[in-house]
Amino acid sequence: MTELRKALSSLAKLCPADRSNIEDCPLHNVRKLSQSQRVKWINTLNDDDLAYLAAYHHICMDVKLALKAFKIASSSQPGLD
Repeated sequence: MTELRKALSSLAKLCPADRSNIEDCPLHNVRKLSQSQRVKWINTLNDDDLAYLAAYHHICMDVKLALKAFKIASSSQPGLD
């Protein structure tokens, strides 16, 4: 299994940033499948699809972590929110 497929297999279980399954995630419906169905689905993806999903999730996680950090910082410093 390629590194991207391994990474996507993990991403297909739950969001790594907040352990959720939000509806606007491209893996939302995939996360509802059984483990064996997810593996089959992942194995049908070409390299471009794998790269897109990896990039999407990398950016999404960066945004979620930045927002979380901002919320923490703004709650400890009045006037930033």
